[in-house]
Amino acid sequence: MSRSKTSPHPLDPVWLVVVPQPDFTEPQFHFGERVQWAGENDQGIWQRQTGCIIGMTFIRSHGWEYHIQPNLDPVASNPSTPATLVSLPVQDLTRIEAATSIESYLQPPSAWLPTAQAAQVLGLSAEQLRKLRRKGLFKVGTHCRDMTIPGSGLPRWQWQVERCQQALAVPPAKRSVPANE
Repeated sequence: MSRSKTSPHPLDPVWLVVVPQPDFTEPQFHFGERVQWAGENDQGIWQRQTGCIIGMTFIRSHGWEYHIQPNLDPVASNPSTPATLVSLPVQDLTRIEAATSIESYLQPPSAWLPTAQAAQVLGLSAEQLRKLRRKGLFKVGTHCRDMTIPGSGLPRWQWQVERCQQALAVPPAKRSVPANE
């Protein structure tokens, strides 16, 4: 009996993710997400571009750098020429919400969102969100919950956005925040 030496799915990608522990931060974008950025094209003209994240690298001194396959411009590009990959830092990118994506219809919306998504919905940075938890405005069990896998050393917080919005709606002078935290 002869065995085939080829994979039954030869185009299936395999990813190896190495996670450095000390300065590691949670990525803001993930594989397959569509993003947009502004920059100069080959002719030196500023334009907004879009693409799909196909890879990422964590650089200790800079954070995440994302590798993006730009969308082809049907007017300017030759369809037989593949687009050049682009590598950009997180601060240069904006997520494109897939309003027409079937994924949004198949999965019910979660009441609990991960830090990056909750911060985006609330209009805060992830660090501001964490700081409000540490200061006591957001209470564990009501506004947020710790979903850390025991022994992983990486905190995984989830946030109940509606309750956070209610807490933020109270004027700062009337918020009951413990003084010594």
